[in-house]
Amino acid sequence: MKKIKLLALFGESSSGKDSIKHWLEYKLDNVHGITMCTTRPKRNYETNGSEYHFISKEEFLTLQKKHKILECTCFNNWFYGTPLYEI
Repeated sequence: MKKIKLLALFGESSSGKDSIKHWLEYKLDNVHGITMCTTRPKRNYETNGSEYHFISKEEFLTLQKKHKILECTCFNNWFYGTPLYEI
């Protein structure tokens, strides 16, 4: 079984997490970011699969019920989570 290492970046909104993630991906060949999923609507400047995987509430709850979400939270009545297929 192949072992992987996870690095989690935590911080407040607009604290620079994405900038650090992009820098690590650019500098290190074996580093890639994980795209989370959300039930919130996509903003005009966002691309599905880039910033987030934008899915319906039903899809999110199905993933959660099947234990296919590593972690999740609810913020402003929208669900956010890390799908296992991204790891």
